[in-house]
Amino acid sequence: MTALVVYLQNTIARLREREGQTMAEYALIIGGIAIVVIAGILILGPSIRDLFQETGSSVDNFPAS
Repeated sequence: MTALVVYLQNTIARLREREGQTMAEYALIIGGIAIVVIAGILILGPSIRDLFQETGSSVDNFPAS
């Protein structure tokens, strides 16, 4: 348990030592990933919605045994 606490403290210390430029690069990467995810949701959203609606309606219309 002590080793885990020391590891986490060292990790946090290393993250605090990062330069501003590196953090800005990470922010740009995260922003780019967010844009790709949002674009994917906008493009695939209607198809996924239709798929779920078809599945839901087939479950609703399933005859009870």
